[in-house]
Amino acid sequence: MVLATPIGCLPSSSTSDTADSSTPGVTAEEATPRETVGKTTQNVLDLEQALRDGAKLASTKIESKNPLMINAEAYRTSVGKIGGMGVDHAIQLRNAQSIQDPKPLTHEVFLAEIIKPDQPDGIRLPMLPYY
Repeated sequence: MVLATPIGCLPSSSTSDTADSSTPGVTAEEATPRETVGKTTQNVLDLEQALRDGAKLASTKIESKNPLMINAEAYRTSVGKIGGMGVDHAIQLRNAQSIQDPKPLTHEVFLAEIIKPDQPDGIRLPMLPYY
């Protein structure tokens, strides 16, 4: 009897978190799958800066032909859209409250007034997998 183990399933013997991954611009830690179901975050990047640094917008389509992956893509897409709807609603409320004195919504203002990190009424977005 021969026992074969695929090499990709074994844990990495490297302890460096800054090792390069095969994806440009992504560290090995970011490329490692993480548990995201039921987890939230308040880490919101500046979109323009992230796009300049090589980030790509995530697709909101379910394109998988694999029946096992369709559920994962549907979950990712749904929680992403629902989180975006919550942010849109908070922006609409902010704009309605400051209609007499509209203020531009920079990234810093967005974090302070919409996401409100470490505050009880802050928005907690669903954690999505690295793309």
